[in-house]
Amino acid sequence: MSLWRQFLTLLLVLTIFGACIEIGTNSGKLERQAWKLVSVAPLSSLNTNLINVITLGHRGLYDDFATIWTVQFLAESNLASKSTADEVYAAIDSVTRHHPKFESLYIIGCFTMADVFKRFDRCEKISSDGMIAFPRSYQIPMVEGVLLMNELKDNLKAAAFFQLAAAAPGSPKYLNSVAEKLIKKGFLDGQELNDSLNLLRDIPGGSKILDLMRERLKQHETAPAPGGQ
Repeated sequence: MSLWRQFLTLLLVLTIFGACIEIGTNSGKLERQAWKLVSVAPLSSLNTNLINVITLGHRGLYDDFATIWTVQFLAESNLASKSTADEVYAAIDSVTRHHPKFESLYIIGCFTMADVFKRFDRCEKISSDGMIAFPRSYQIPMVEGVLLMNELKDNLKAAAFFQLAAAAPGSPKYLNSVAEKLIKKGFLDGQELNDSLNLLRDIPGGSKILDLMRERLKQHETAPAPGGQ
């Protein structure tokens, strides 16, 4: 390893170490009153490719650090009184957009926005980032599907997320049935498929789900009405 590369690696480690010390220093009760509870993780505002370069092959170390940084404030019991929903979402998104390999980060982030701030609409981007990082996860799309179905009443989009969950290894068998029922309900309610599901185009397997749902909607549209000839 060249002297320059050694220097950059040492600088990265010292930066992360210094940030960890800052967190620990400000963890006391009196200090925390003056410390901003929610803040964006260091380096997370940079482009993902640039972070890969800066970390010199230690991207996993940075992901560990950024995840711990984020989960620390998400676990605070006074989060809602010390920060706004937009501040918390910006801090979560600054990390999840780099797709770190920590499945619980996406679920906790989504749960925080939904349960603490009642901002169910903010979960979709977090869940989508999670599905890019974990295309074989059924828990992330299932959580999003439940929120879309129960809180946002978007049956077609909820159906798509349930189908993504159903396609994942080890997923519960009932998810396909739930998705099918939601497709029918969405069709009867006159929901527009394209308007509801554009975000899925960037998710692994999302395009196939879109094609499948379009086909199913066509089948429902051409099917004879009950009692018809």
